Amino acid sequence: MLKKNLNKISLLAASVAFMGLSTQSFAADSMGAMGAIGVAGNIGFGSISASGATGQSGLTFGANVNYRLDPTWEVGVDWTMQSYAIATGSALNVTFMTFMAEMDYHLAGDLNPLYFGIRAGLGMSSIPAIGAIPSSSSSSFGFGAQTGYDYMIMQNLTVGPKLAFTYFTSNPSTIYFQALASITYHF
Repeated sequence: MLKKNLNKISLLAASVAFMGLSTQSFAADSMGAMGAIGVAGNIGFGSISASGATGQSGLTFGANVNYRLDPTWEVGVDWTMQSYAIATGSALNVTFMTFMAEMDYHLAGDLNPLYFGIRAGLGMSSIPAIGAIPSSSSSSFGFGAQTGYDYMIMQNLTVGPKLAFTYFTSNPSTIYFQALASITYHF
């Protein structure tokens, strides 16, 4: 019985080791394929801070679509949304959304899942009407940088962190930081 269990454990260990090696080589082959499209869902933490005001943070979620131009370059569009109360206990909530164009550079070789990029686009905030207070909305241009890592967990599916920093030129200027977990399907 002990020998049979040891054989099963050895087979399992060998399978896990083989999957790890084949996953990494598949990631290098698949992620570098020209013309690969990726569709992702993102969820995590966002922090919005306007100059001269207390920052607001909370749950952020969104989606993006990327197109791989070659093994190292990709372009994409990204949408995120976050809601927060203007003050603690306030019934007045602000919804903040971003629509960004992105360009990422994936490092070569074994570091290919690691990427660095730039982003630019539109940030929009809206406040619903409450009683005598009318609704309001504003938008501004933003630009920034991002980094992330795409770890292949199975054929065509990656997971990984994404960090983004965006500066919006509104008056007052706004800084938006995001730490997201991303899951992407590549086809």
